[in-house]
Amino acid sequence: MLYYLLEPSDQSVRETVSAIQPLEKPPFKNKKFKIFIGLAILYALCFYQLYSTIPVYYKDSYHMSEFHIGILMGLNG
Repeated sequence: MLYYLLEPSDQSVRETVSAIQPLEKPPFKNKKFKIFIGLAILYALCFYQLYSTIPVYYKDSYHMSEFHIGILMGLNG
């Protein structure tokens, strides 16, 4: 969209933009992409596990109310 709205005046920029090649492989046939997605899913599982067990820990160990746990987790970001 920026290319069409701004229309670069330098000819070398036009040649560079027009010379961009499409992707060699589709993403799900790319081994590095699959490894990245697998690691991202593993990270997300661990991260969401943290947010489901920390409030229980705060309630049982520190006897905090739900309100205070929510404030603490909201400010922790």
